[in-house]
Amino acid sequence: MTDERTIEDPEIAEYLDRRSEWAMLTTLDADGYPHSVALGYYRIGDVVYVGTPAHTRKVRNAAANPRGSLLVAGSKESGDWSGVLVQGDLEIVRDHDERLAIEREGRRQRGVPEHELPDAPREGEVILRLRPRRTITWSY
Repeated sequence: MTDERTIEDPEIAEYLDRRSEWAMLTTLDADGYPHSVALGYYRIGDVVYVGTPAHTRKVRNAAANPRGSLLVAGSKESGDWSGVLVQGDLEIVRDHDERLAIEREGRRQRGVPEHELPDAPREGEVILRLRPRRTITWSY
């Protein structure tokens, strides 16, 4: 069964916050073909964030076409046949202070103590911000 709901839905937020599996980020290349990569992510409010090296194809794709999606799904091995697909608009966060604030909050969420939070964002990286337009869930 497929269901369209918002990312603010407590069930969806809890599913995304488990982060038990890799997520699959999909961007569109210059020819319109999907480019998908497995990676980690975190969520602040109704926005999903991905840190990545600035020179990657996904960053170039997002700069040319901001449409993207993030798929978080259970695994065949675990027997969890459920998932969340977040479709939306990608923004590239390059600003030093904004990246630092986002990185610090993401680490807080993972339980990093305040005194161990970074004083500077990761060198050579940017953050992709995915602002949801549509969230699709399923469970079989």
